[in-house]
Amino acid sequence: MFTGTSYTAKYIDDNDTYSTGVTVSSSTGVGLGDPRQVDSDPEIEVPIVKSNNVKFLEYGKEMETLTPNGGAEVTPIAAVNWVGGPAKEVVYSDMDTNTLYYVTQKGETVQLQTENGTITVDEGAGVA
Repeated sequence: MFTGTSYTAKYIDDNDTYSTGVTVSSSTGVGLGDPRQVDSDPEIEVPIVKSNNVKFLEYGKEMETLTPNGGAEVTPIAAVNWVGGPAKEVVYSDMDTNTLYYVTQKGETVQLQTENGTITVDEGAGVA
């Protein structure tokens, strides 16, 4: 996955470049994560930030919005298995606090903490 100059999410398959037709947000960084299998179905999904919402982009399907009320800073994001369940969560930077949060596939958001408190994010780097 990558974006072109228009910030449209694109991919390469068999040496050919294809456009998804979906433009990701790009104010602070580019709101695009690595493709992952995120749940029990075998399809690959890509976490993106669009209009400050965390969404999943999946080939041939409507985008699934995980944070319908915004809140995500436009930086790179990552789908990881943070809580150890069968599905992956998406880790992102909160736009108001610049701290790490994750959102479950059911839309529950949780601020990540260490024993020293919240985790501040470099907006330019985002999450990897």
